Amino acid sequence: MRFILVRHGQTQANQEQRYLGSTCSPYTSLGLRQNAHVLELLAREKIDRIYASPRPRALGLAESVAKHLGKGIEIQPALAEMGFGVFEGSTYLEAAGAYPKEWQCWTEDYIHYQIPQGESFLRFHQRVTGFLDTLESEGTYLIISHGGVICSAITHLLGLGVDARWHFQIPPGCLVELVKEREANYMRRLVPYEEE
Repeated sequence: MRFILVRHGQTQANQEQRYLGSTCSPYTSLGLRQNAHVLELLAREKIDRIYASPRPRALGLAESVAKHLGKGIEIQPALAEMGFGVFEGSTYLEAAGAYPKEWQCWTEDYIHYQIPQGESFLRFHQRVTGFLDTLESEGTYLIISHGGVICSAITHLLGLGVDARWHFQIPPGCLVELVKEREANYMRRLVPYEEE
């Protein structure tokens, strides 16, 4: 079984370093170039199924890829980015200033603390990994989603602890390929977008 995980291209909120879970944000010009690069990377791949987050920034790229490959998309709510609740749309400094108590609780225990009107990281991680565990048939799965989702997928598929996610940086427009075999699971490649 093979997984190709793709993070959508840069959005304006990504550029401004804002918490972006359920909020819509348009692609930047760099994000559009990153999406075009993803299309080039996937042009020669044999993909059996395409799964996409319902968030427009990921779904927009997934629709382009699906059209390019002549495949359908399965929109999967479990692949949506973490819900940041009251922090949504804020920068780190804005969130800490507007919600100091909540910010402190979250920074002290980001895994278990549930952000008001949002999710706990653990629940988010379980949502993503629960979906991955339903994929049992052989083939190549393309998942177009978000940085947080991809980090959770990598740690889960490689059998790492939930807090190992910080060992992986998944920039916008990045492609990660993992292989799941009976003997072992491994990462085959990580391809970030690089300007020429």
